Amino acid sequence: CCLQGRSACCRQRHPSFGGNVELDTDATSTELTDTAYDSGGRVKLQIDGRRDNGEYFAAAKGELLALVGGGSVAEDAWLMVGHTGSWNVRVGRYENEHMFPEGRDTVIVHATSVASGNAPVPYEMDAVRGRSDNGVRLRIQGVENWMLELGTFYGGGNNQEMFSGIRPVAVYSGEDITLRLGLETLDDGTSDLSGAGVSVGFNAGDASFNVNLTQLDNELGMFESTTFGANVLFNSIAIGFYQVDTDYDTGLDPSVSTLYASYSHMFGGIEDLYFTYAVSSSSSDDVATGSDDQVTAARLRLNYEF
Repeated sequence: CCLQGRSACCRQRHPSFGGNVELDTDATSTELTDTAYDSGGRVKLQIDGRRDNGEYFAAAKGELLALVGGGSVAEDAWLMVGHTGSWNVRVGRYENEHMFPEGRDTVIVHATSVASGNAPVPYEMDAVRGRSDNGVRLRIQGVENWMLELGTFYGGGNNQEMFSGIRPVAVYSGEDITLRLGLETLDDGTSDLSGAGVSVGFNAGDASFNVNLTQLDNELGMFESTTFGANVLFNSIAIGFYQVDTDYDTGLDPSVSTLYASYSHMFGGIEDLYFTYAVSSSSSDDVATGSDDQVTAARLRLNYEF
């Protein structure tokens, strides 16, 4: 078809290349330590492509991260087949639907490091979200703006059962509102937990808001944890808040509160080059004596898309 000049078909048959460079400079201080400085980041190289045959399609994507500290890792590596506007199946390494969107999560550091005893456990309904090497996901595009996603893990840990993790999520996408409802279970021999979550995102003028609530029941850890989050993204400014309450079968029942914010701007009018300044402040209560119950973090992030 390319020889016949059908450019749309050519785009479907040829892969696209891209990526970005992301560099971080961090400063972190806690109740018990002086400010520590660190740097990190990575270079991402991406290739993806898609082919269509009538109403059916196949797509694939691969992302390789070259880490600033040395070494490399695959972020995404998946193959997807499906029916346009109806259903698709994805296999490989990827992330499922986000049930706890943070607005902009440039730096969020929770005060969860305790000297001994029980620690607060933030939970974003992400135990079976990915990225795992053993993932299969089915998505069904429903009616009236609804979509059903069924994410799974197979094998993993010490569990030889076919599916060690299951994560059904329903998503409603309206003109100015997005509603997510989800459940997940994970039992791979090293983890035994179940969770539930609800997330509401909506737009109001130039601002977008997210309100998230999750509940975790960890059988092996013998605790339950509730996490509430709310954030707003207004133009280049993002502000968010976490409240986590963890209830253990025995001992202390700790909690943690975290406030974070960031500001992002284009540098010198150069397209796709952004500077982001971010801070977070977190404190925990009802933790063991001598714990790092306060932590403050700041980050400068440079990001260039190509």
